[in-house]
Amino acid sequence: MGRKKMPIQKLDTENARRVTYSKRRPGLLKKARDLSILCDTDLALVMFSPTEKPTLCLGHNNTLSSVVEKLSHMTFEERVKKQADSVESLMKMYKKDDQEVDPKRFSLEENDKLEELKEELKELQEELAEKNEKLRKWLNPDDIDDPVVIQDMDDKLVEYLKRLELRKASRNQWTPGSSVVQHKPHGNPNMGLAQRDIGGEDRFHESICAQNENAGGQGLEGNPEALTGLISRSPLITGE
Repeated sequence: MGRKKMPIQKLDTENARRVTYSKRRPGLLKKARDLSILCDTDLALVMFSPTEKPTLCLGHNNTLSSVVEKLSHMTFEERVKKQADSVESLMKMYKKDDQEVDPKRFSLEENDKLEELKEELKELQEELAEKNEKLRKWLNPDDIDDPVVIQDMDDKLVEYLKRLELRKASRNQWTPGSSVVQHKPHGNPNMGLAQRDIGGEDRFHESICAQNENAGGQGLEGNPEALTGLISRSPLITGE
């Protein structure tokens, strides 16, 4: 009965990863050394355990610096081609064992994107730390003794106050086409009628004066009919 094949995927627990790494590490190192001797190739294998412990395996007749120097002399196109060949070999090997492999995991382009995302994340973390530091200073202003920081906070406070004033002024302005609401005076609801009556009394008084002048300055006491007609046309009676 053959040995049961383990599916090639990330193990679930940290302990399982450590145990599997410890079991397979010696065999992988032995195969790397044997390959270097059999094929007389320059070899450098660098591994890190799940606990971040490094392992370096070199060929039988080379050093790490010689391998790195040889790698640095390769052009970008050569690296991409060799990586594509390695991916193709891996895919054939996994296909033979009924396993699947994602080529993107071995792509230089994907690795570059990952590095860019890491750099972007680092910048965002630094920006967040800076914002938190500024917020901490605003929450504890008594702990600040740097005059430059105090002046900067003062300038920002003045700027915020100006923005608030502008917002307040913009809200108080009348917008074009807006209706104007007339506020009625509080108190007696008949105030408007009283004001209208006062105006009527003024006009009535002017009518009396004009009628008196037309009578030759003799007054209206001696002309009851004229007085009665004038009163009947008064705004106080007609409601005008």
